Amino acid sequence: MKNFIFTEEQNEIIKGLKQGKYLDIEINGEKYHVNKNKWFYKYDEVYRYHKNSNKKVMENKTFKRPHISDLGFSSTNEFKDFIFKECEKETGISENILRTELSKSNSSKILEKLSLIWGQNFDCDELYNNKFYMLETLHCGLHVTSQFGNDGYMSPNSCCEKLIKTIYQMGLCHRDMDGKSFQVLDLGSGLGITTLFLSLYLPNSTIYYNEINPPTLNLFKKLIQKSGLKNIKMIDHREGEKLSNLDMVVGIEFFEHIQKKGSLGDPMLLVDVYTQKLNDEGIFIMNTFWDDSKQSIPSLGHFEDYIFDGVTVNRLDKGNKHPQKMFNECMKNRGWKKLNNVFWDWRNHGPNTFVKQDVNYSNPPKEFFMNTHK
Repeated sequence: MKNFIFTEEQNEIIKGLKQGKYLDIEINGEKYHVNKNKWFYKYDEVYRYHKNSNKKVMENKTFKRPHISDLGFSSTNEFKDFIFKECEKETGISENILRTELSKSNSSKILEKLSLIWGQNFDCDELYNNKFYMLETLHCGLHVTSQFGNDGYMSPNSCCEKLIKTIYQMGLCHRDMDGKSFQVLDLGSGLGITTLFLSLYLPNSTIYYNEINPPTLNLFKKLIQKSGLKNIKMIDHREGEKLSNLDMVVGIEFFEHIQKKGSLGDPMLLVDVYTQKLNDEGIFIMNTFWDDSKQSIPSLGHFEDYIFDGVTVNRLDKGNKHPQKMFNECMKNRGWKKLNNVFWDWRNHGPNTFVKQDVNYSNPPKEFFMNTHK
């Protein structure tokens, strides 16, 4: 992979960028598009080069970024107003308190009591059926899964945008527009932003929303009404386990929440359930197991230790026993191939995309299949 070295002239251009502004320039006969995050986009390639890391990252300039207006809201503030008001109805907690606490990305005192309950016995059923777990769901949705900026666009660091970019780059959106109908199961959907955008970008497909927390379910019903999207079906976990011949299973912030017994997590327990429901060309997408040791917010529903086909590892382990590496190895042992999607990696852990067979996508760059094609 070739590093992109910036000249003094280019660095001066980067320094001159104002926040929120973009600039089109031409350097030595080559056209570039530069933004405030110091990315240079070459017009004639689907790559971008980052100034600080020197990493070449795959991009597709025809990709339309997710925007809050796609969900029926005029602005990010209107969206948050809606969320906090509905949460107040469901939990009885003042909207002002919710706004103050849930607007913080790395700390929230309002989640401490729930964290104490979780830490006592690591009981998933007790946690996810608690109406106040909705607060964790919203916090994750607002700051991790689908963070929206003041301009209404979803943050490039949000795992929802990375998910949508992945299916777009794989050509699934184009195949949907050409009349292909996919059956997509979105596991542990939470606030449901991933479900809504999967529905938006795959309009001819059926997207299954799957969530266990009662007040969160109520909120999502209203989000569907607000968005006007018609191709979403809400199902519970029992109905989800009855589905078959799926084209895609998505588990964003999901598989780290599967309980083996006591205080032990077992991600592969439900991996085996849901991967068996995929057809021969099925796609399995997930992200999980991130290091939150530097945050002051509790990781509700995250276990300290996980078991991977008999091998127990700590969730903060590094090296060959890093939980994500163990997960990938378990998938490989089951016959799944991990696509090389590090070009838009989210905090180095996703979305991890697995296939069993090489599928004829819409000719993405060959590097996308680095670990699949020989």
